Amino acid sequence: MMKTQEEINSEILRAGVHREVAAQRGRELAMLAHSALLSLRSSLDSAPAVVHAVLAECGGGLPEAQYHHGGSDSHNAAVGTAIAGIALHRERDDSDAVLSWLMRTDRLRRHGAHPTPWLANWAPAGPGVTSRALAVVADEPTWIARLRYGAATAAPAWPTLTDEDVQRRASRLPAMLWPAWTMRMLPRLPKPVIRLAVLRRACATLLLVPGTFWEYHQAAELLGNPRAYANREALDTSLEKQRPNELAAFLVLLARALDTHPAPIDYHRRRAVFSEDSVRLDLDALQEYCRSRGLRSGPVHTKRLRWHLLRILLGADPGTSSRTPAGTQTFHKNSPASSVIFCFSRRPRI
Repeated sequence: MMKTQEEINSEILRAGVHREVAAQRGRELAMLAHSALLSLRSSLDSAPAVVHAVLAECGGGLPEAQYHHGGSDSHNAAVGTAIAGIALHRERDDSDAVLSWLMRTDRLRRHGAHPTPWLANWAPAGPGVTSRALAVVADEPTWIARLRYGAATAAPAWPTLTDEDVQRRASRLPAMLWPAWTMRMLPRLPKPVIRLAVLRRACATLLLVPGTFWEYHQAAELLGNPRAYANREALDTSLEKQRPNELAAFLVLLARALDTHPAPIDYHRRRAVFSEDSVRLDLDALQEYCRSRGLRSGPVHTKRLRWHLLRILLGADPGTSSRTPAGTQTFHKNSPASSVIFCFSRRPRI
């Protein structure tokens, strides 16, 4: 008990402690202490041994019943903060047991509340407590919610990103996930494989969900993937609706990496600048270039060359379709790289 008071004196009340640090520590202690006092009266029999030790140190009697927030007397304050302090000290062997007891009894008092609103009740306590609360119910939220909270990772967290943060992450993403990352993320697709372009659009869209309260359709619209639910349903079908933990963890970790590492390409700017209507080729120069090298340069070939040029510029298939135009892949394999290099050397007129 005295140790807890000493920590409060040094971490919250001592002069020189940063105001926000002290306030955050105070919020953690206050919420957990209030929960502890309620849990003592409703679930004392299931409490860890250290909780009984705290009560014994304070005379063995239960605190008076609380009907409002806060401890109105020294007995309540001493018991509540001592139990809260134990729950907050991760280096203690009994810390997780005490916190789990507090979380479990809190949900019982709320009649087994759904994980999402229950977690929202703990959000004011701050990221440290909320992250541990998420770990308690990690397997209960829906797959998209587990993606939002990072529940499949070792560091789940309550969403705190702003719309500006989402915009910044989107600027580092093409509308379709990069092919190399797709191979890493979806290594064992069942046969027959649905078009990979569909899965790449769905995965890129899902990368905007972790750490945010954005909905899937909002993220899809920001990336220019309007056929949002068709892409999402195709991903679900390819994964046989198992929503594996591996995929959720991969998307969360990649999203966090995008937030903390600069990107060499501003894809948001490219999506705004390059399109079927904005890119124009110098057809006379292209025909002369192809004629001098014995290459074909008819309207169909020019259309396919423009499509490939746009795909390079955008990092994704141009347009909103997830179906590659007929003959494009064959054209890509058979056409020399010099054709695309020519396009870049001439600089498309925008």
